[in-house]
Amino acid sequence: MAKPTIILATSNGIGMGHLARATAIAKAVQEFATPVIVSVAGGIAEIPSATGFQCEYIPGKTRGWMPRSKWDTYFRDRLIAIAQETGASVIAFDGVVPYPGFIATKLMDPQLQLVWIRRGMWQKNLLRFVLPFQSQLVDQVIEPGDFARGYDFGPTAGRNEAILTAPVSLFEKDKALSRDDARKVLGLDVSRPAVLVQLGTGDSDVNQKMHAALSGLTGWKDLQVVLTKDPVDKNGTSLAPDGLDIRVVRHFPLAHVLRALVASVCAT
Repeated sequence: MAKPTIILATSNGIGMGHLARATAIAKAVQEFATPVIVSVAGGIAEIPSATGFQCEYIPGKTRGWMPRSKWDTYFRDRLIAIAQETGASVIAFDGVVPYPGFIATKLMDPQLQLVWIRRGMWQKNLLRFVLPFQSQLVDQVIEPGDFARGYDFGPTAGRNEAILTAPVSLFEKDKALSRDDARKVLGLDVSRPAVLVQLGTGDSDVNQKMHAALSGLTGWKDLQVVLTKDPVDKNGTSLAPDGLDIRVVRHFPLAHVLRALVASVCAT
């Protein structure tokens, strides 16, 4: 009997969080299903060579290649086409808020099963008012657990429609490289400490956090600061203070080389 195909679609965050989670899920389900990872995040280009999974890139609305009013219809049609091409019966969406184009696939093909992989730890902002409606528009809500779940007092914490799972992570203790091997893979000095800073860049608020984090590391002697992209704003202006030894690395998944680091500063 052929394995069913599952589309794992993700939104575009400021880092690789959604894609890393989709990749971890793909690895977990591949014994009994064929995963296809679909994303509007450019980082998806890193995944096929690192994992062997089939991947599809859909340019997001923030690219500005078409009017935003038309983008959700485009996203819907691309998802439907990929489902038809691969024979997928399930589309799972990992994102803070499900895109209307994702929800609309059900109107085009009622046989599709829609799953929202909905993170916990929500802020109490305006999105909470549409949360009950959005949750009813999908066939299933799955909430990846958080280590800090006991401190989740947000709008999703008291809801009971989601299947709660263990935390989803790409880190596998037995497959992670040793500290020295990981530093060599990343091109780092084996004898000096290394810290990962992964806060993303983009909006002014995020840029300020990146600058603050990097500034806070300037007093650490002999430190190597590991970033996954150049610390510049949209105008090309550097967000890094002078004097830091910054190493920009392209490695996926970072879970394999985490032992290279003595600390990390990341978005929650």
